[in-house]
Amino acid sequence: MRECNYCLRHLFHGGKCQGKGDGKSCLIFQRDPRGRREYLENDGFKIPFHVDIPEVGKINTDWEICGIAKTLTFTKIRKVEWHSDTKGLHGVYLWADYWYWSDENGELPPSKPKLSLVKNSGGE
Repeated sequence: MRECNYCLRHLFHGGKCQGKGDGKSCLIFQRDPRGRREYLENDGFKIPFHVDIPEVGKINTDWEICGIAKTLTFTKIRKVEWHSDTKGLHGVYLWADYWYWSDENGELPPSKPKLSLVKNSGGE
C-alpha cells in the first residue's frame, strides 16, 4: 500500500493514482525520484535573531534534517516563544508543521528527524 505514495502519479505528486486496492498491483506505477512526502507536526527548533522565521506555504532551502539538505514547505506555525537563558535572549523557539521529500539529497537515518539551520535567508 505504501508503494503508490512514491508514484509520480500519486495524488500528492500531481498525478491521479488512487493507490492499490484489493491486493492488485498498480499497473501505472512510476517511482518519483524525490521519494514521498514526509510530514512532521509540531516540531520544535531554535531560530537565532538574524534569521527570518520561515513563511507558511513558501519553499524553504535553509534547513537540513539529520545532516541532509532538504527543501521544506512549512504548513503551519503553531507557537513562537523567546529563547533565553541567564545570559540573555538568543532568538526564538518555533513549533511548526512542515513537509519534505523523503529521498531528496539522500536517505534519512531511521532516527527521529532533527532540524538544523544551514544558511541565512534574511537579515545580516
